[in-house]
Amino acid sequence: MTKEARTPGGPPFLDLTDIASARLGGLVLGANDEFFAPKENLLLPAAPVWKEGEYTDRGKW
Repeated sequence: MTKEARTPGGPPFLDLTDIASARLGGLVLGANDEFFAPKENLLLPAAPVWKEGEYTDRGKW
């Protein structure tokens, strides 16, 4: 039985399980700079959001 890659031609690590995922109970224990966003955003499975022409009180969205 052969395992099919989710991303044909992509790097092999993309087929590995992300054990740091928040869905699996992963936590960020510390961060040295949370000026732009909360450290918990590092574990979100969704892609980053870019909003053209929008700004927050901390800079570009």
